[in-house]
Amino acid sequence: MYKGDNVKIDIPLEHYDREGKLKPPVVLYAGALFLCRGVLILLASLSTREHANGMMKLLYPNRMEFFLSLLPAVLGIVALILMSKRKTFWAKERYQYFKYLLPIFCVAFVIDLLLQLFVLYQVNFSVSPIKLVFLVLTISLAMYLFTDSHVKALTKDWQTPV
Repeated sequence: MYKGDNVKIDIPLEHYDREGKLKPPVVLYAGALFLCRGVLILLASLSTREHANGMMKLLYPNRMEFFLSLLPAVLGIVALILMSKRKTFWAKERYQYFKYLLPIFCVAFVIDLLLQLFVLYQVNFSVSPIKLVFLVLTISLAMYLFTDSHVKALTKDWQTPV
């Protein structure tokens, strides 16, 4: 933390862009992409026609699991749009949208976690390695979002005029 000339900086200067606004951490983008994994897996399976069915069966053995994975993906896409179009929103003075960024992530990760637990309940908690990795990543990313000071400062910073 730097203190001098009545300026207090909690986050290092390399985390700011040219306009003086906080840049989103890479983990935030990774979390949004992780939430969109159902859509990304669908796109990947469609791009490899000969292995499409096998890839979908490996990751989502039950069709209902795949369709349920699209629920948090919608929120992940909304979060990605908010983060990627932030300068456009700032130019139009729509700062109030960014107060919803952290709640969108929180709701999406809670939905994702509940859906994963529901799927595990349906199979009597017999855990496959892929499902275990998804579960651990969901919990880890959610904990990061809830506790990271950079993310909290980011949502406050983005709600103020440039």
